[in-house]
Amino acid sequence: MLGFLGKFRRKNIKETKMKKIIFYAFGEILLLVLGILIAVQLNNWNTSRKLEQAEDITLNRLYEDLLSDTQRFEFLDSAIQHQISLADSAIQLIEEQKTYQDRLNIIRIAPIEIFILETNTATYDEMINTGRLYSLSSRRLRSWISLYYRQANKWGAYSDGNTNRLRTAINQPMLNDYWTIQEKLERNKFIGPSHYPWLSQQSSDELKEIENLMYLTSAILQQNLGNFKVVKSIRERLKEEIKIYMDEK
Repeated sequence: MLGFLGKFRRKNIKETKMKKIIFYAFGEILLLVLGILIAVQLNNWNTSRKLEQAEDITLNRLYEDLLSDTQRFEFLDSAIQHQISLADSAIQLIEEQKTYQDRLNIIRIAPIEIFILETNTATYDEMINTGRLYSLSSRRLRSWISLYYRQANKWGAYSDGNTNRLRTAINQPMLNDYWTIQEKLERNKFIGPSHYPWLSQQSSDELKEIENLMYLTSAILQQNLGNFKVVKSIRERLKEEIKIYMDEK
């Protein structure tokens, strides 16, 4: 009887130890799993925080690029409007000119300058190359960013085409005297009627060519000004979208 009880006690002790071992092992596994889950969660949180910080930095830089575009466009608006005004004044003077001095004044007030639509794409290019554009959580903001730079490229190409037309017109042989006289006027050199006989004529092929150039200049710059306004309106909307997105984060 005592032997049976001894065996029963030893068996019970072994089973109790085994249960404790299993319980302990289960606890160890549970702690290990929890530790892994916490580590993964912390890593995900840290990665998300770094990505959010990088996104904030990128969007701030993009906004700075847009501000520099704003300054560039303000300069273009002012310069182009001034150039259009000069061309229109030259046309008016051509229509009213009567004297040799009038014709010199036409050349003096109508220098031609070339203006190019350029946007600062440094941050946008980086966003494309690194994939940060597509990682933005706001699909709306991604669309506005893409739209702005796509439209800037499109209208910039149109404006470049117009500018090339103007360059071609400027290089016409009939305008060689025009550029030479303009350069001499800038240097305050004397230009007598005998130097360029056509300046003594109220109607000449050279004067007609200058008039055509002024009309073309005014028309092309008006078109480019309209192109710039399209891009400008999209840029202002994009600036608003960036502010809204940053404020909502």
